[in-house]
Amino acid sequence: MPVFQAAAPPSRTQRIFSKSLALIVLIGACAFGIWAAWFCAQITDASAGSSRYLITFLIAIAIAIFGFLLCAYWRTRLLGVSLIVAGILVSLVFFADFAWLTKQHQVAWRDQGDSTPPSPDERFDLIVYFRPGATSQQIADFTATVLEQPGQPMHPQPEFPWFVSEHRTLPPADYAGSLAGAAIDFRLFASASLKSAYIEKIRADSRVAEVDRDAAPRAGPASAE
Repeated sequence: MPVFQAAAPPSRTQRIFSKSLALIVLIGACAFGIWAAWFCAQITDASAGSSRYLITFLIAIAIAIFGFLLCAYWRTRLLGVSLIVAGILVSLVFFADFAWLTKQHQVAWRDQGDSTPPSPDERFDLIVYFRPGATSQQIADFTATVLEQPGQPMHPQPEFPWFVSEHRTLPPADYAGSLAGAAIDFRLFASASLKSAYIEKIRADSRVAEVDRDAAPRAGPASAE
């Protein structure tokens, strides 16, 4: 049985079947890329979301590699080429759709900030108070450069470290002299060394007035250092 080249030209039925299968593969690749981006965006856990992002990229690579293997046999050569293209399509469609979802703030694990006022008895692992006069832009820059960390090469947008389970924005209260702040919770299994290094990085920033640990937001004015 010839492997690399057919002993006779393929029949019309074979050609139609091969082309139809290739077209189905390409359409399926686009549909899978869109679905994978949507599924990844629904994940609320940052660690799981990053893992799903990477897994999708690895799936696209695996599809392309499988296509290369099928290219050796003449009967599956067209299918192999379509799988190679499908692997590229999955990546392009996934990245494009995910970038659009990110721009629309529809990626749950990248939009961990919450401005909902906490209840009086709600406690957090860490509460950061900013200095008086801190602008919203300065607070946003602090969040992006201190609280968050640079993303991976495939998704370079800043994101919270894996050991941060929740970030809550605390706007100034109605009373005079109150400070804007941010409340942070850590994952239970995060190591003490990771948390300590993260807290010291926060304390060292010039925009930070005070840091409370294992506390509820203050009910009265916070005094800057």
